[in-house]
Amino acid sequence: MTLWLLYNKNDAEKNKAYIAMYEQACRKRRISFRLVYSQDLAIGVADGNVLILEQNRPADLPRICICRDREPFLSRQLEQAGVLVFNNWFVSEICNDKAKTYQYLANRGIPMMDSCFCTKESYGECFPYPVVVKSCSGHGGTEVFLVHDREEYKQACSRISSQKIVVQKAASRLGKDLRVYVLGKEILAAVLRQSDRDFRSNFSLGGRAAVVELSREERRLVEQITGLFSFGLAGIDLIYDKGRPVLNEIEDVVGARMLYQTTGIDLVGRYLDFVLEKESERNDAFGSAQ
Repeated sequence: MTLWLLYNKNDAEKNKAYIAMYEQACRKRRISFRLVYSQDLAIGVADGNVLILEQNRPADLPRICICRDREPFLSRQLEQAGVLVFNNWFVSEICNDKAKTYQYLANRGIPMMDSCFCTKESYGECFPYPVVVKSCSGHGGTEVFLVHDREEYKQACSRISSQKIVVQKAASRLGKDLRVYVLGKEILAAVLRQSDRDFRSNFSLGGRAAVVELSREERRLVEQITGLFSFGLAGIDLIYDKGRPVLNEIEDVVGARMLYQTTGIDLVGRYLDFVLEKESERNDAFGSAQ
């Protein structure tokens, strides 16, 4: 069996150690491992069928692809070609766009901060300052700004690369959030991140991190969210407003460094075992349908 680990070239350069962990874990499980760059793939249709080329030749497709690039259109093409992709195209489509995440979860009992979906030019100051301004497509705490007036809003927008943004009421408790790692429907660990220097508490931005036990309310909220998606591996981020946890965002391509530094969980090994089990279930279902 062949497994692709799909990366953007620039991201792959920054994550060599993490990629090596996948290669080693695949070797241990006797899986043929390939690191594939999304820039090397071209997709389309030919003779009424999906077409996937790698470096201008028909791609030798794997059975499984773990996608570490945020390309739902490419993920869907791979799935249509019969590849089992993690996370699937729907998770990638929804969770890599903050506005789509909030829109999808609206009317489903998921507490979230009041938000306005708009472009940088169209925001009509529907909330009093301070507000949080986010790029719809940002991740890892990038392109997120706390602004206190119109001038700061303009400055924030000048630093956001995309046109689509989310403007939110600011949570009452800033500089604190909870990253919950989930594998399928299973909660692997919860890491509380806090910062005294920044309203963002991301570990990559200097926040402190510690493993914690989920409260009943936090666990119930996470389980509500996992029930609405077919996750492989994902991170569900909660923030706190008026003493209650609310959804901040869902990370499709979730980082692993914080979990490895705060727990003894073999995240890559657990993830590979999960995707192999899903592949086995698919084969059994296909066999029984014959």
